[in-house]
Amino acid sequence: MKYISVKSFIFFAGTAAALFVGTIVWKEYIMKDFAQLTPPQVNAKNHEIDLHGVRLNDPYAWLRDAEWKTPEDGVKNQKILDYLKAENTYTDAFFKPLTSKVKEIFEERRGFLQTVDESVPIKRDNYFYYSRQTLEQNYPVYLRKKDSLEVAEEIIMDVNVEAKKHSFFTLGGFSISPSHQLLAYTVDTTGNEFFELKIRDLSTKSDTNETIPNVTGGVVWNADNSGFYYTQMSAEWRPKKLFHHKLGTKHQDDRLIYEEKDSISTIAMGRTADRHYLILEGGTKDENSVHILDLQVNDAPLIPLMSREKGRLVQTTEHYKGKFYHLINDKGENFRMVARQAHSDHLDELLAHNSDIYLTGIAIYEKGMVLTSMENGLNKISFFDLNKNQFKNISMPGESYELYLNATPYEDEEIRFSYSALNKPNTVYACPYGGGELRSLKVQEIPSGFDENLYTCERIWVTARDGVKVPISLAYRKDLVKLGQANPVLLYGYGSYGYGMDAGFRQSALSMMNRGFVYAIAHIRGGDDLGYKWYLDGKKLNKKNTFNDFIDCAEHLVKAGYTQSGSISAMGGSAGLLMGAIANDRPELFKAIIAHVPFVDIVNTMLDDTLPLTPGEFAEWGNPKEKQYFDYIKSYSPYDNIKNQAYPAMYITGGLTDPRVTYWEPTKWVAKLRHYNTGSQPILLKMQMGAGHAGGSKRDERLWEDAEDLAFLLQIYT
Repeated sequence: MKYISVKSFIFFAGTAAALFVGTIVWKEYIMKDFAQLTPPQVNAKNHEIDLHGVRLNDPYAWLRDAEWKTPEDGVKNQKILDYLKAENTYTDAFFKPLTSKVKEIFEERRGFLQTVDESVPIKRDNYFYYSRQTLEQNYPVYLRKKDSLEVAEEIIMDVNVEAKKHSFFTLGGFSISPSHQLLAYTVDTTGNEFFELKIRDLSTKSDTNETIPNVTGGVVWNADNSGFYYTQMSAEWRPKKLFHHKLGTKHQDDRLIYEEKDSISTIAMGRTADRHYLILEGGTKDENSVHILDLQVNDAPLIPLMSREKGRLVQTTEHYKGKFYHLINDKGENFRMVARQAHSDHLDELLAHNSDIYLTGIAIYEKGMVLTSMENGLNKISFFDLNKNQFKNISMPGESYELYLNATPYEDEEIRFSYSALNKPNTVYACPYGGGELRSLKVQEIPSGFDENLYTCERIWVTARDGVKVPISLAYRKDLVKLGQANPVLLYGYGSYGYGMDAGFRQSALSMMNRGFVYAIAHIRGGDDLGYKWYLDGKKLNKKNTFNDFIDCAEHLVKAGYTQSGSISAMGGSAGLLMGAIANDRPELFKAIIAHVPFVDIVNTMLDDTLPLTPGEFAEWGNPKEKQYFDYIKSYSPYDNIKNQAYPAMYITGGLTDPRVTYWEPTKWVAKLRHYNTGSQPILLKMQMGAGHAGGSKRDERLWEDAEDLAFLLQIYT
């Protein structure tokens, strides 16, 4: 389908007029053919500031509700709400003729799901815990059995029942007490990620009257079941305080254990595998401190274990038989492993820094230690001999795959891990501690059918413009893709915060490959795909490497014959600087771009330290109040570098209650893109009016959203 520029107006019920928010109240317009509609238009209003001798103008700044101070405030300005509704109606007009196609893809995706999907039970003490979700359920049911898997099961929580009263429902933390009699859980019913904590008595299946607002994460219980520890969000959506709650008391009386005073730092809480200590980390992504608290002692003090040192990051802390074990980056980017006594500052080195092996985690079992690491961009799981300081890898096949350790109790005599690839559904394996024959516990089934032999999975290497080798994982159907032709390609990327993109099995990718797409993941700098230095080389003053790598990967796919120029689409989300930057830099290279909840207005956002995202983000992007960072950020900021040129087709989403990427970022971006776009391809905005960063909470809602993504691409390629 080709799109042409049109001069016709949006039709209101009974009135024809162009939609200018602020001058005309929005009304539902009569649905016409999409090509006869012009998109909603907004007034541009000068909003200028001077910084570092540069005058900045943000013409759509007014789309941020003036009363929005925190994520809980919501949007009150009716003109803004009307405009967002108009955008949704315009996007609905695009998708209306595609309804049958979206439904077809949606039903196909449901066909990939098992009629009954049950997790592998985990034994803790004398209980077996597991979950189950049927094809007709949007949420899982959590269950357990006592003493034996042969006895009748007990429902701990049916999330489908809990969610019935709400249009949005997310279950957050979920923690069973040591006695197995109480459940502490957190819920979010708006999408703003301010969770409410509740306590359920599992003997009566009813909640107590104890609730705690604005909680983040889960809880850590006292060993004697008398209470628990939790972290709480500030009004700005930043975890800053650690509290202890004693059961049977009001949360207003909870004891404050720790408060992070530094404005750019936050806290995170966990527990050692042996359940002996609470671990509290405080700091930024560049440096942090570690405190411990003895869970076996009531009213135990919080004790400093590792002080905060500039440039030193403690990535993991675990406890095993009287010693604490850490992964730290003080001797190199890929971390080393050290051990220490609780009351000693002396660190014994167990594994030295290795530029070829990136240490990523420690898992402790009663029998010993398991290490997770990455080598040459592939995840590894290893048994570590504490007596010999040697590790033994579990070997898995393939040149590109996803491999991760499953959480199991300290007392287990075997470990569990999950393995998949773009052409291999997930398998959960068990392995005796120390090594031995692998035992398959669960294989992901595709009821509608899946033949692994139809698909090719590869990892190829791209020489970026600065000479660095960048990997791409890709897969396609051998019978549908012929090299050297204009095959449609979906290139996915992220490249921020040190989050690497594993090449595991993805049902959304399967739908694309079954329609002739090459599905590719660019492992670009900014993630940790090739080690922690890979992350450092794509942040702050190295950020442009992320965008350049992605573009170089796209160009290589053309040179290598996987496709032809103009047949590549791009997808990314959240840290949407990537999608925004490539749209500005090389719009002609891409057929379409899908950007979910994109962070694109980096200059304005990073200048406003009242926003949830900002203070902790200085470690990622730099602070534009400093001139060197201002100049660099401004040079690539997607919102600030939009120019008069033909942009590819773009489908952009946002969430009204999103605390991570506030709703006005994608909204302003779309408005400005449309103003400068000289091309005829559609630029669409879909704003989730009752959801946040992750979109709809129901499984079928997410499947429908995925189906819309693919339907959008198929329409653009038609």
